[in-house]
Amino acid sequence: MSLLRYSQILALVFVTFALVTFSENFVDAQELQYDVIVVGAGISGLVAANDLESYGYDVLVLEARDRIGGRTLSEISNTGIALDVGASWLHGSEHPIRDIVDELDLKIFLTNYSSVVVYDVSGKKMSDERINFRYEILDEFLSYVEIKRNEYEKLDQYDVSLQSVLEEFIQYKQLSDKEITRLNWAVMEVISMDLAADPKTLSLWYDVVFRVEGDDDGGDDVPYGTDIIIQKGYTEIVNYLGSRVNEIKLNHIVDSIEYDNDGVIVHVGDDSFTGKYVVVTVPLGVLKNNDIEFTPKLPERKQQAIDKLGMGTMDKLYMVFPEVFWHDDIHEDWIEYSDDENNNWESWLNLYKYTKEPILLGFNVGKYAEHLETLSDEQIIEAGMNILRIIYGQEIPEPEQVFITRWYLDPFSRGSYSKTGVGATLVDYNILSEPVLNRVLFAGEATSEYPGTTHGAYFSGQREAFRVHLLEQERLGQPLFGFLSTVNPPSPLKQTQEGMPISNVVCKDGYYLIKKIDRESAACVKPHTLDVLVERGWA
Repeated sequence: MSLLRYSQILALVFVTFALVTFSENFVDAQELQYDVIVVGAGISGLVAANDLESYGYDVLVLEARDRIGGRTLSEISNTGIALDVGASWLHGSEHPIRDIVDELDLKIFLTNYSSVVVYDVSGKKMSDERINFRYEILDEFLSYVEIKRNEYEKLDQYDVSLQSVLEEFIQYKQLSDKEITRLNWAVMEVISMDLAADPKTLSLWYDVVFRVEGDDDGGDDVPYGTDIIIQKGYTEIVNYLGSRVNEIKLNHIVDSIEYDNDGVIVHVGDDSFTGKYVVVTVPLGVLKNNDIEFTPKLPERKQQAIDKLGMGTMDKLYMVFPEVFWHDDIHEDWIEYSDDENNNWESWLNLYKYTKEPILLGFNVGKYAEHLETLSDEQIIEAGMNILRIIYGQEIPEPEQVFITRWYLDPFSRGSYSKTGVGATLVDYNILSEPVLNRVLFAGEATSEYPGTTHGAYFSGQREAFRVHLLEQERLGQPLFGFLSTVNPPSPLKQTQEGMPISNVVCKDGYYLIKKIDRESAACVKPHTLDVLVERGWA
């Protein structure tokens, strides 16, 4: 049973704001230092910088950390194994980063979500019958979710949490305590573990798409629907992208951005940098915390989208042991634990299967993960070891090395990746991707059609780099196509026929871009028609 089996389609929509004239000017157009300033050297920022430089623009990347990569980081264990403490997987067979993997001839591991063993609170291995019964209840619940979505949409009521509908379902079905326990475990495994959030903090419209699949499979070595781990870690990808960027300034924490019709000023403490455009790629958590002050303030609709969307937390505990003690399970990808009370420490990845080294990776998400971050390393290790002792006995050895993440407390991320918070809808992701004054542009996983993924970040960096190129050529009176994107754009069909990439099709104000799932067709629609088109195969 795949952890991602129930992921649904999320539409990508974005619209270009018309130019607005402000009475106050901040920027001297004659003294601009750079064509484009990119804030953040994560995947989206590095991809944007790569593409912009390929178009011939002078680019500066400002990164707050002392390294590039953002929420992508590989640590090296004492056994020489690369352990991704941030992003880990390539989801899907047509992952854009797979091309880089192939170019660099990097070895990969394939993970199988149906390769799983589940233990109950007494440490007893569950039968397939017990496990399947949990998914049967989950299937019923997800059908109920669709019914409730339709009901609330007719009422134009979107301030509904997944938890509230879960409680309604329990009452509606008159589930027993045992059935409730089974359902809660399945919801945690299939939904919360993917979205890094508890049901009470997720919108009823929580759907996201993780994978990018081809027409049949991912080649001879990657079966359809398979996720990939890079043996040497994601840092190999980050270093490759970073090596192609001319100017990256580390330890540069952007605290404010001023903008007008002539350009932008990006402030870093007492220093400032000017450019024609700025591409902001910081995580949603940083925007939600108002760590960057925008002058003028961001449009109200964008600020509301930032406020409504949420930041999920997924933390990892890697433990390197002196020897393998999970002998009966060494051929399984996943070791699962079902607690009758809270389902913490539910998922463990058996890295021995891939690396032949005695390493286990434990996951926690949501409020419990955020709570763990406030504890000492020793307390976190003990909490994880307590679960492993229940499963494998009190005599198991202590780990020789550990790696612990605290993404929620990290001031440069403030969480792991975006989630659809209560009150948010799929439109809010796309409002977040809208440019402001066609000078301040936004990229990152939370602005993409694939939130929470590296390929979503990758695609968004490409999208905004091309947007800059499109706008700048029009500003110079050399439009790329037979129309001006900022002045009464023609139909999506006409735009694509002229050569406009699908993801950059421009819609009139009040309309949103939606794409066919095959990524070959586009339409501009009103927000209320999005869900209907999604059900018909658009995304």
